Amino acid sequence: MSRIFVALTPNPEFNKVICELKEDQKKFLIRNHKVNWSKDNQHHITINFIGSMEPEQKEELFTNLENRSTFKNLPIEIVGTGTKNEIGKKLQ
Repeated sequence: MSRIFVALTPNPEFNKVICELKEDQKKFLIRNHKVNWSKDNQHHITINFIGSMEPEQKEELFTNLENRSTFKNLPIEIVGTGTKNEIGKKLQ
């Protein structure tokens, strides 16, 4: 079984912007605090976490998603960055 999620992957230009933002954020780290950064080639925006699936279920899902051309180009604009704690505070 695999853990499956639907996500958007950035084009190379957008990924470069994400890498630059990540480098800027590293300047604000507090000494001796560990942060797990995504590898530069693994950035994505999770749309939906599906969970565990059997191989045949994955194959059917992938086939259905590949047939949806509307997912190929989706405009996105970054208006800021934040941490999970900041997001949690905004939701309260």
